[in-house]
Amino acid sequence: MKLTRRAVVLGLTSAFLFAGCNDGIDGRIKQAGERLAIELPARFPAEILAVGFEYQPPLDPPALFVDLTPSMSPGAQLRFLCDSIMPLVSAASHEIHVTVSYGWWDADCSAP
Repeated sequence: MKLTRRAVVLGLTSAFLFAGCNDGIDGRIKQAGERLAIELPARFPAEILAVGFEYQPPLDPPALFVDLTPSMSPGAQLRFLCDSIMPLVSAASHEIHVTVSYGWWDADCSAP
């Protein structure tokens, strides 16, 4: 299939406009995630060993990977995620998901 020059120009223009419109939102999410990756271990040094933030739009949603101390039981990790981490993450950005060492996700906080 041969594309006309006009079709290519229109496609590229649309792509740039779409990227420009989302840059502000994506930028705020990225900044919030990067800030949380630094602030969470500083705020909870006895519980959090490390935090990684990954965001590769549009393929992957923004996510924090929180490495908790091995001495925390799975139940303690869930409580810590729901009671201590999620309020801070939600205040920063509702778009960021969180998981902890045991494998609990932020969605587990709302499970019955």
